[in-house]
Amino acid sequence: MCIRDSFNDGSGFSGWSATLPSFSAVAGINKIEIRKNCNGAGCDLSAVNTYVWTVVADPAAPTAIQSPDDATVCAGQLLSLMSVTDNGGGTGTCTIEYRYDNGSGFTTWSTTPASFPAVAGTNTIEIRKNCTGADCGVSSVSTYSWSVMDDPTVDDPLGTSVCDGQTATLSVSPQEGTGDFSYQWQQMNPNCAAPEDVGSDSPSYTTLQLTPGTYYFRCVITQSGGGCDPLTTGCATVVVHPSPSCSITGPSSLCPSTSGTIFEGPPGLTGYA
Repeated sequence: MCIRDSFNDGSGFSGWSATLPSFSAVAGINKIEIRKNCNGAGCDLSAVNTYVWTVVADPAAPTAIQSPDDATVCAGQLLSLMSVTDNGGGTGTCTIEYRYDNGSGFTTWSTTPASFPAVAGTNTIEIRKNCTGADCGVSSVSTYSWSVMDDPTVDDPLGTSVCDGQTATLSVSPQEGTGDFSYQWQQMNPNCAAPEDVGSDSPSYTTLQLTPGTYYFRCVITQSGGGCDPLTTGCATVVVHPSPSCSITGPSSLCPSTSGTIFEGPPGLTGYA
């Protein structure tokens, strides 16, 4: 008397064998069948008993869209993932797990979605799928990274002095951050308040012709990179002086050979031509 069995790993049944079957499961329907086969005269094969497993693929790595969807951002930008997609696989209780590294090393894995302010350097979020089903384990990891720059900085524009009827040119040179800079020059009141937009989108601004007095200007700078804070400079002072004049006092006519007459020039006069 003997017992024979046959197995199916998804590619069709093997031949009947007296060796107890053992094989690695593959995705799909996996079966083992057993029967009894006796060589006694007139003995028929027994009925077949069938054992079935539904086998799913191992957990696949989830995917997502990084937010913001920029390769480079400024420090302080909130980093996270959106539209996280479960790409299937696994059985039992399955969860999506997150961890992140803001330059201080990775956090522990957690089911709480990662969200944190960017820190200068390389910042990374990783996600995986973890299932409790037999032999399922965890998926491979999907990784999302940002290069993080320091926020932009700028020095205040330098003031200047000009004469009546002249123009004045002011300029700024912002540094750091990421993306393109945009500029809005503003004329201010003496308290550096009540801004009025002037000029064009340029790092330098040339005034119209100015009359004597004191003027105040500043520049508001924005940057296209994600999370880059806007910059507002202090006020630059432009002083416009009256055009210089020169007069000499004294009699307008003299007799020949006159001497001892005093003519006076303006204070500070050191020579004449």
